[in-house]
Amino acid sequence: MQHVKEATTRPVPKPLPRSPLPPEPGSELARELLRAPEKMPFPVFYFWMQQVKLLNTGPDHIPTLSRKRRDRLYWTNTLDRGYTIHFAPADWPFSEPYQDILVPAHGDSAMFSIFSGQAIRDYRYSIIPEIVPATGTGGGPGDPVVSVQD
Repeated sequence: MQHVKEATTRPVPKPLPRSPLPPEPGSELARELLRAPEKMPFPVFYFWMQQVKLLNTGPDHIPTLSRKRRDRLYWTNTLDRGYTIHFAPADWPFSEPYQDILVPAHGDSAMFSIFSGQAIRDYRYSIIPEIVPATGTGGGPGDPVVSVQD
């Protein structure tokens, strides 16, 4: 008598949707890719993602973004209250529609991509309410700006 192996069918995993942008930080896909980058379901896109931390002295640095790479930027709040990042409409350097950027207490803002046709210059923004440094702590890096380079 011959032994015949019974064919078993394994469920085929659904393919992940292809996206021209990398996954949002903290998403399930981003966590999975950190654990096993060889499982990346889409081609690698080279981009730079920068984080600006809101400290009790103001923003921690002035980000320099490349319009060729279509760099991405988000703000992280380390403080106990939420803040709003406000650009003047003429100073909006991102490809997303113009809006105020909300940064919740101890949280992250949404991600914003630099517009590829943006002029090379510094773009000023304000933080509402203003972060007033504690006495003797010094200030942040000066006026809050986003610097766009080629």
